[in-house]
Amino acid sequence: MFETFGIAEYGKVVFSELMVDPEPSVGLPAVEYVEICNRSSKNVPLTGWNFQYGEKLYPLPSCMLAAGNYLVLCAKSSANAFPAGTSVLGMSSFPSLLNSGKLMALVSEAGEVVCSLDYSDQWYRSGFKANGGWSLECIDLSNFSGAGSNWMASTDASGGTPGRRNSVSAVNPALNVPLCTRLYVPTPNTVELHFSEFMQQSALTNVLNYSVSPASTLVLSATAPIPDTRFVTLQLSDTLVSGTVYQLNLNGLENLSGFALTDTTVAFGLPEKAEPGTLQLNEILFNPLPGGCDYVEFVNVSSKCADLSDVWLTNRSANGSLNAGRRLSEKPLPCLPGSYWLLSESSDSVCAAGPFPRMPNFLEINGFPSMPDDAGTVALVTGSAEMIDEMAYTEAMQFGLITDAEGVALEKVRPEAASTVGSNWLSANATVHYGTPGFRNSQFRETLYKGVKGFYTTQAWMTPDNDGLNDRVCIQYELAEPCAGSLSVYDLQGRLIRRLANNEVLGVQGSYSWDGMRDDGSMAPYGRYILFAEAFTPKGRVFRNRLVLTILF
Repeated sequence: MFETFGIAEYGKVVFSELMVDPEPSVGLPAVEYVEICNRSSKNVPLTGWNFQYGEKLYPLPSCMLAAGNYLVLCAKSSANAFPAGTSVLGMSSFPSLLNSGKLMALVSEAGEVVCSLDYSDQWYRSGFKANGGWSLECIDLSNFSGAGSNWMASTDASGGTPGRRNSVSAVNPALNVPLCTRLYVPTPNTVELHFSEFMQQSALTNVLNYSVSPASTLVLSATAPIPDTRFVTLQLSDTLVSGTVYQLNLNGLENLSGFALTDTTVAFGLPEKAEPGTLQLNEILFNPLPGGCDYVEFVNVSSKCADLSDVWLTNRSANGSLNAGRRLSEKPLPCLPGSYWLLSESSDSVCAAGPFPRMPNFLEINGFPSMPDDAGTVALVTGSAEMIDEMAYTEAMQFGLITDAEGVALEKVRPEAASTVGSNWLSANATVHYGTPGFRNSQFRETLYKGVKGFYTTQAWMTPDNDGLNDRVCIQYELAEPCAGSLSVYDLQGRLIRRLANNEVLGVQGSYSWDGMRDDGSMAPYGRYILFAEAFTPKGRVFRNRLVLTILF
């Protein structure tokens, strides 16, 4: 006889399988259902429990869920459709399940959230199975992240495994640490924090886990909704002051898997209406690689904290009028002075071209305005149709020696430079994978170089023994303008042994490194080598340097 317990603990009972789109049937009854599993070693009485779907609660009939057992929740009228032996709990009131994007939870008699989930049709990992007839199955029932990486379409021939062990069951522990993804300022004395994962509610509501700098501002209360613990609202003691940058320090916040929040300090300010020139377009990609997507980057060049809820991304129609566009944020969102922001339909797709030092500030825009590959316009406007900044682009603005500009972004030489002047835009550097979305541009320059060094190195020798000291030679360059360049290493017999760059787009400054490896993957023997570097401008100007590089041992 198993012991029972009355006080719910998160994760004792979990969602294990969802059938939200049962037609066309693969083999199972054409019935929507939600399967739960008691993963504890104790029987769980479900008396007084509710299945929450969206905002509505659906009472569970009284029953005992045995330790380790599965139970299918569905409408009472459909309970008899399942094969004999399937544990089914028919509910007198059961919701119609959406195919994607709905928050659900199990709530105990004491009102505690036992488990929660916000599912997506992207979790199937198969467009064919997403069309219907296949269930979504949880891979590892001990993984409480609620992430799509722990779910996938059933591999069972019938389309699902209601009432039994999942077909995709495997060890898949939660490894991701939670992130603070957004900070809104709904009113001048409240702050709303959003997180990448469900967080522990008791930690979210503890005001001692928050502190504000300047220290005169206190956090009076912290409210986290149930069951969606992916955000918390903080009530501040003072009204935020315009022009002040505040620091919010976060401590002791953990997700449901026990991983601590990594970013513990968030800067913010009182959002103010964006004015013309406040935000400047700084980088665009209008001809992405296959699988990629267009993006737009802007920078706040002012000294004020701009409110992105009053900013729209748009373009112009053929007759020159502004199109409908997309609002950047539904809630007051502060854009700090000097901050860079990436706009795209998929930030993950954009950042996959990296690597980048960290995840940039980003906003994912559904229905991103059209950006044709040959020519187009991009504009940021206020809700009252005031123009904040605008540019017109053509493919001819790309660097003249690029034969295929697919995947190459246009960058501005300085954020404050006029966006309407074509000469202020240059093709992104090859060494940064032809784009720096959300970060300072590879083509950024304070002023034009009066004298240039070309290609040079401050240390022309190396000891590539992998001890972390002098394991490679760094070749730097300073050029008067962007060029197409090649860097090749030859031995003293004139044989090419390593090509570091081959007709790549070079910015006005940058660097490459050689670790002593040859193109065939072998280590070059000790001795001297010749680096031949050359760069060509579109107008035919040439920069050439020969450097002697030495491998000591």
